Amino acid sequence: MAKEQSGPVQRVIGSLIGVLIGIGLFFGAFYLLWTNEGRVDLSKITRDSIAINGETVDPAHEGQLVALTARLTANTSLDDSPYLRSGEYLQLERTAEMYAWEEEEETDDDGNVTGYSYSREWTSSPENSASFNNPNGHFNPPMDIQYKLHTVETIQAGRFSFNTQNAFLMHPEPLPLNREMTIDNRDIFDDFIYIGDGTLSDPVVGDIRLSYTAYPANEMGTVFGSQNGSQITTYRHTDDETIIFRAYQMDRETAIQDMRNEYLTNLWLTRLGGMAMMWVGLMLILGPINALLGFIPVLGRLGRMLIAVVTFVVALVLSATTIIISAILHNLIALIIICIILIGSGLAFWHWRNQIAS
Repeated sequence: MAKEQSGPVQRVIGSLIGVLIGIGLFFGAFYLLWTNEGRVDLSKITRDSIAINGETVDPAHEGQLVALTARLTANTSLDDSPYLRSGEYLQLERTAEMYAWEEEEETDDDGNVTGYSYSREWTSSPENSASFNNPNGHFNPPMDIQYKLHTVETIQAGRFSFNTQNAFLMHPEPLPLNREMTIDNRDIFDDFIYIGDGTLSDPVVGDIRLSYTAYPANEMGTVFGSQNGSQITTYRHTDDETIIFRAYQMDRETAIQDMRNEYLTNLWLTRLGGMAMMWVGLMLILGPINALLGFIPVLGRLGRMLIAVVTFVVALVLSATTIIISAILHNLIALIIICIILIGSGLAFWHWRNQIAS
């Protein structure tokens, strides 16, 4: 009889632990939504950048944010030995995936684990099969080939150059492959270098496929950063310490619009993520009620549905309220800082005038 009661007891204990996690998620959502509304829109800053073409180095732009549009070149090429031959790239990124077993928990309506299922998938981070609950027949060999990023050290842009150590090369493109591009004329399947005993349509566990993205050399691009002599370096915005040092394969206006789209995408994804955190947190906080209702099957299902709907509405209202208040307060803080600076500057100027007059 005690064995039969262990399931419900474990559910209640598990729900109490979930309450602690839920509290963390609930209050963490407020912090996430608050900080998200203070996110910096780089497009607003770079809109004021000075457009230059790289044909001359103008000392008047020293230390200022510039948008340099020129052909981006390098005095070296990149390869990915022993797989890919040397080519005209500013950056070359290798993605490695292995065909491997993956374990997935199977749960009932109450979230209790009832078993495990196994499937074979392409993954860049295969699981250690020794930790599987049923490792027999589900062996993953070690993955010997990993992700790798190659970047040239210095890029030339007209009469300017910049070091890539702190620069972001934005939006590298998928690199189409053929046998002639590979070392030892390796087999290519759908732009993958295939290494193993199977094929892309009929892989074997342990087989590896490699794909690449590249930032091509000798193409027109735009670099945003600070002019330092004939060098482009990291620009630090004085108002909020925002750092800008980016290269795009596009003109200045298109790159600025890309930054705007990036800002809006991240802003809304984080808003939705914050609301989801709050919703899950509330459901975990009310988990003990679900666990108690679970003793009566019909009430348990109805209770879970009702709690899910109510907590969703509450999370939606609280998230929307937090977003609106945070947006207003962040703007107010910015206005207050500007007012303090203006008032301080005015007082300093008034004091200086009085000293001159006396």
